[in-house]
Amino acid sequence: MRSRIRPPARYTGRAGWCCAPSYRELHDYVIPAVLNIMPAQWRVPGKEGWSEEHTELSLINGAKVRFRSLDDPEAGRGDGIDWA
Repeated sequence: MRSRIRPPARYTGRAGWCCAPSYRELHDYVIPAVLNIMPAQWRVPGKEGWSEEHTELSLINGAKVRFRSLDDPEAGRGDGIDWA
């Protein structure tokens, strides 16, 4: 039976960042926490859903979750985002 749980419509096609003060904290705590609390049904399945190279998660509503380390404060600058 397919779940009816869907990501919030207000985030459809939007991009946001989940950040941590260091690369280690990002990979040890932030990414696992987000994957743990986010319903698996929201994620695009397979390799199309996760980009290790860009540390980016794709959702079924077209939204993107981009994970960023802020080891370098300048890393907090970049392309437009809709939420953080």
